[in-house]
Amino acid sequence: MKRILLPRAQVRARISKWRAAQDTHILDLMRGASIAGILKVLAAILAFGLNVVLGRFLGAEGAGAYFLALATASIAATFGRFGLDSAVLRTVAAHASVGEFSQASAIQRTALGVAFVCSCLMAVVIFLGSDFVAGEVFSDETLAGQIRVMALAVVPLALSVLVSRALLGLSRVRDSLLVFSIIPTAVALGGTVALASSFKVYGAIMAYVIAVCVALVYGWTAWHRALPAGVSGCRPRQSTWPMRDLLTTGAPLLIGALLQLVIQASGTVLLGVWSDNTEVGRYAVAWRTAVLISFVLVAVNAIAQPKFAELYARGEIALLAATAYKATLLMTACAAPALLIFLALPTLVLSAFGNDFAGGAGALQILSVGQFVNVAAGSVGVLLVMTRHERSYRNVQVIAACVVMSLNFMLIPKYGATGAAIAAASALIVQNILFGYFVWRKLGILTFRPRPVIQR
Repeated sequence: MKRILLPRAQVRARISKWRAAQDTHILDLMRGASIAGILKVLAAILAFGLNVVLGRFLGAEGAGAYFLALATASIAATFGRFGLDSAVLRTVAAHASVGEFSQASAIQRTALGVAFVCSCLMAVVIFLGSDFVAGEVFSDETLAGQIRVMALAVVPLALSVLVSRALLGLSRVRDSLLVFSIIPTAVALGGTVALASSFKVYGAIMAYVIAVCVALVYGWTAWHRALPAGVSGCRPRQSTWPMRDLLTTGAPLLIGALLQLVIQASGTVLLGVWSDNTEVGRYAVAWRTAVLISFVLVAVNAIAQPKFAELYARGEIALLAATAYKATLLMTACAAPALLIFLALPTLVLSAFGNDFAGGAGALQILSVGQFVNVAAGSVGVLLVMTRHERSYRNVQVIAACVVMSLNFMLIPKYGATGAAIAAASALIVQNILFGYFVWRKLGILTFRPRPVIQR
């Protein structure tokens, strides 16, 4: 007589059968993405809370000043990293996967040394040029002091991003996300609550400076803890990744990173040029709220980047395609509810930040569509970088940056934050379409198909 399974036993049996049918790389991705997803949900909650606190304590005008200073420091830190963050992730992952931890450590030391020098120079430039930036670029001389204080964040911000990427290359997803988003956001949130009531914008900026310093200290400790004993201080047997090659790889990625920053920050900066701080604050909050849609993309990419690099290095393109396809399905399903909420209730969502931000409802809806396309396209940009097609990645970024800047110049003077949102969303859509095209041309992969179009 056939045994009748209990419902719980049936569920377990089906799960076991499904797991047995999956590739180990896909299971690793889904398992890791679940952990990263939980951490990114926490990071998203903290980021939302920080934005609410900034809006409540500073108002739209004060928040606009804060975000202009932050955008200036972010641009400087991007120059300071010299595009090495993606290069470090890719190469550390490749060496760690075959046990070459001394090489991974050497790569990290070289990258941090270069980034330290470059970011120090950029911090000095921002500090000394604060009067020019405030008066000539933003036409608001009161921003000079705030930019000078925010310049203190340039070096720890640049270095903490590199440490976060190196940890990700070692598959230390939890530590990487703690350094990249959770620790700096949590410390900035607590510091803003403590300092902004008394020191307003300066208090919020100092809280951010402290936050990125704390994140860097934790990341440095976590990196040395993640390496096998005695590896961090030893020299590699052979220099298979000398500084010249590291910088050669970093150069096109630096251009790509700067152009990505143009897409993300040009709306904020140009609103500061052509509009007032209130409009800047509305747009910045709308952007940071819409970005919550793509938190799942960041979570999955945190796991997918080293996995993509490993599979490509082994020539397993079919597995690479299957992994990218399942990741895209997972991300799209997770992002859809947030899109519906932001499209249906934008004013209600923005009211959490204060009454001054209701005027950004249209911008939030437009940016939400752009962010959803960013998620639904899959990890196409990451696929290009992790498979050594950084020049194609850079070329797409050039086109997307031209789109956003052209539309910014046409729309911001007339439509303000809404015009900036149209420009940013259009650039995201164009960017992801072109990324998808080059992934298909270079790898034969379409992220909405489980197998490569061309077997290689």
